[in-house]
Amino acid sequence: MKKSTICIPWVAAAVVLCAASVYSRIPITHGSTPLPSSVDNGVKRFFRPVFEQMGESCGNANGIGYTFTYEMDCARDAAADVEGNQYPYVYTYDFLNDGSSSNGTSHMYVDALNIVKENGVPTVADWGGLDAGFPTKWMSGYDAYYKAMRNRVDKIDTIDMLDSNGLTSLKQWLYDHGNGSASGGVANLGCSVGGWQFSTIATGPQTGKSICIKYGTDPAYEHAQTIVGYNDSIRYDFNKDGKYTNTIDQNNDGKATMADWEIGALRIVNSWGVNSGIGDSDRYWLPYRLLVTPQTQGGIWNANRVCIVTVKNNYAPKMTLKASLTHGQRNRIALSVGVAPQQSATQPVKVREFAKQFTYAGGAFPLCGSGGSSTSEIGLDITDLIDSLAGGDNATFFLVVQSKGGAGTVNSLSLMDYTSGAVKETKSALTNVSISTTEKTYIGVSTAVSEVAWSPVRTAEPPDFVFRRINGAVQVKGPWRRVKYILIFTMNGAQKSSLPSNPRDGWVTLPSALPSGMYIVRFLDDDGRNWTRKAPIN
Repeated sequence: MKKSTICIPWVAAAVVLCAASVYSRIPITHGSTPLPSSVDNGVKRFFRPVFEQMGESCGNANGIGYTFTYEMDCARDAAADVEGNQYPYVYTYDFLNDGSSSNGTSHMYVDALNIVKENGVPTVADWGGLDAGFPTKWMSGYDAYYKAMRNRVDKIDTIDMLDSNGLTSLKQWLYDHGNGSASGGVANLGCSVGGWQFSTIATGPQTGKSICIKYGTDPAYEHAQTIVGYNDSIRYDFNKDGKYTNTIDQNNDGKATMADWEIGALRIVNSWGVNSGIGDSDRYWLPYRLLVTPQTQGGIWNANRVCIVTVKNNYAPKMTLKASLTHGQRNRIALSVGVAPQQSATQPVKVREFAKQFTYAGGAFPLCGSGGSSTSEIGLDITDLIDSLAGGDNATFFLVVQSKGGAGTVNSLSLMDYTSGAVKETKSALTNVSISTTEKTYIGVSTAVSEVAWSPVRTAEPPDFVFRRINGAVQVKGPWRRVKYILIFTMNGAQKSSLPSNPRDGWVTLPSALPSGMYIVRFLDDDGRNWTRKAPIN
């Protein structure tokens, strides 16, 4: 699994945002009471029936088809055996695979989940079927994109299984999401299936069922699967001494290592279909010991980490862009969105790029895929760009297109504003704009940003921040336990500085030098409320 992302500086003077930091911390609290000896979320109504993936799409099949579907349906208390509550892995795979069904570089789950985090995913019903359009289809139609925007990943994180608390944290997640929920979560792992070895459980719970005793080591056969549960009593005699023992070495560095760890296993679901011949109808047990075994010796991959995700189960966009584009080779263009705090702006001061989708992606096909139209209508969520603005400011929102060649056109662009409840559409005066192959193409829509767009309902006064200057550097002190991030802007809306998401206690030095004057401080608290206030810096 690769953590690298694409981050191209479209505008030299602009603040460019990309998904370089894909991972966000998902807290897992270990309960005060002992965990149950077994959990199986794969039999719950939130887990969709086993299916057979198409091509080399295992990361998408497991990350979206299983994990995201489960987590969203669990959050919404919805049954996963109907297409209206399932999510198509093909949607994300077709952004990642360069248009090929056998693209082995696109099959890991983090990229797929990040696409859903950025702009959402349709349901299988809205997409047209679980495998529809494989492997080149891109969706067209603003209404479909808008509905997809409501189905979102919130956070993506990993659990280090080499950490002494790793297994406990994973089991807690599977039991109650690590937060006391009535139902637990699921997770994804990577492995090599080249030469993986199976056996059967000889005694105890699940006698006669399939158990994987070793994964492969060849990266050419890297594969993603889904963890749905655990059982502390599953046993397998690895050292063939006729005993089942669980001696686990603990080094002073806090890393767990395996000695003759023979008791306990995870429940795994694969995506090759119930007739795959793997395990018991594509399900099997995985001994805990393979979580800490080096991948070069048949353990799990991705530095012995498993991936977990949370979702936004009631998210609704506040502002979006509706764009109609024409291009015959979609892998030669990249889209991004931006904003400037003036209605007269011709270029954005802040730009957000897409890590994988709409970024020289999908292969040398028309926008809608093989045999499809070169013209497509898409929707892009730009709610996050409102954070760049102070309330009541005029603004221009941009679609930015960069091309590596070929003829293309931005046919039309509209700003869709949902902040007042009913949608308000503002159309750009620019239509049928040819996409340049030598420089960036900007198409803007100007509007006045309403108070409600940038400031949700407040239930308490915002916290106070204190600024001071020490040897020319500006420092700030605030109630850090309530603050998730803080941004500082000039009065005309230009971003000047920011603070880390988890600042240490006490005074924090701003990374940017600031002259004396009045500034706009923009921040988000732990309750998800956005706040903006003016503050003097002397």
